[in-house]
Amino acid sequence: MWPPAVAFVPGADAALVACGAFVAFVNPARSEKKPPRVKTGIRTVAAIAVSSDGRTALVGGRPGTIEEYDVATRERRTTYDFGIGGVHALAYAPDGLTFAAAGDAGLVVCDAAG
Repeated sequence: MWPPAVAFVPGADAALVACGAFVAFVNPARSEKKPPRVKTGIRTVAAIAVSSDGRTALVGGRPGTIEEYDVATRERRTTYDFGIGGVHALAYAPDGLTFAAAGDAGLVVCDAAG
């Protein structure tokens, strides 16, 4: 079993936390007993990255897809399948224009602006 994925949202008192096939949007400033969750199309979420402006999140895991979400609305924008197998790690470049994904079969770097 992979360790749980967590990513802080820049400029907000919030974090995204992997919960199996779900991502929870946790805000410690709110005393929510059950934070809002989004069901992903990913069987096991293992990696989360949030863009430097805090607007976009990438979620990846098994079986090998990456989903892009709008952090404010929690809506899925798009899904990527780069053929790299199960996704272990995701990261945005500091300028937010590029992201990288590492998986079972290698690494891919993608233009996040388009």
